[in-house]
Amino acid sequence: MRSKLYSFLFLLIPVILFAQSSKDRTIYLDSLFKETTLEDHKYYMIVKDYERKKSEYFITRYYFSGQIECKGNSESKDSFRKKGEIISYYENEIIKSTVFYNDNNPVGKYSYWYENGNKKLEGEFILSKENEETEKSKLKVLNFWDKNNIQTVTNGNGDFEDDDNFEGMGSFLVSVSNGKVKNGFKDGIWIGKNSKRNFTFTENYENGKFISGESIDSNNEKHFYTTIQKMPDYKYGINNFRSYVMRNFRVPEGPGNSGKIFATFTIDEFGKLNNPTIVRGIGFRADNEAIRVLSKSLDWIPAECRGIKVQCLFALPISVQSPQ
Repeated sequence: MRSKLYSFLFLLIPVILFAQSSKDRTIYLDSLFKETTLEDHKYYMIVKDYERKKSEYFITRYYFSGQIECKGNSESKDSFRKKGEIISYYENEIIKSTVFYNDNNPVGKYSYWYENGNKKLEGEFILSKENEETEKSKLKVLNFWDKNNIQTVTNGNGDFEDDDNFEGMGSFLVSVSNGKVKNGFKDGIWIGKNSKRNFTFTENYENGKFISGESIDSNNEKHFYTTIQKMPDYKYGINNFRSYVMRNFRVPEGPGNSGKIFATFTIDEFGKLNNPTIVRGIGFRADNEAIRVLSKSLDWIPAECRGIKVQCLFALPISVQSPQ
């Protein structure tokens, strides 16, 4: 029997798994802060008063050890959509950073410390338009100290080391690069390395604007790019992916097959959808149907990190209603 699907969303956000109490909820997260199971979690977060309808929710995120990783308000109870001051901590309880958020974008004054408590960076996030529809926070570096506590950037000018933590650019970047900042922004040639994926890169900036880059992968092949990060995309567009799921998902007969299924899957570097997994389901037969439909999804364009194709994890909620 053909299904009815509603409120279909395609999101890169954590999803709900486990209720800690009647009012609060605990969400288990993997090393990339994506929703996972209790058995596989590296972090977890507690949403206060989850069962109450509110405009903001206070969220505390923890390391596996139970030490606080960060805390602050969220505009959503189902994901950490940050608002106001967010304070982050190292696992040794030293403050890592303080920054303000508006509509999940960092804005205003920003401070960052090393794990030993020494100041690392002072700066501010400035909202700039990427296009007509979206805005992105851009970091203006004011002062920077290296690991030896030597100040290398003063009043926005000098030598800066960027480890991608400052920009919060995405889970699969994790690179370290070095170059000059001028009036607070990257300028000229920058040299970097991604140790996790074993490639090097050279990039050109002008007054903080990224112009182009060239990476060299582990096979010594060169990749030219004009966009630092590209998320994976369905070959025929996300709307067609939605249509594919709605057209092919069939609700099993019988009661108890309504609700929201939360699934995760990866798109590998070849554009293949792998490892569809139900994080929270509504029943064995409906969950298996979700796995079946996702497993047959073809024709994806893989994600890219600095011109190199990489694997990327997605979280997908699907709301299902049994036919009357």
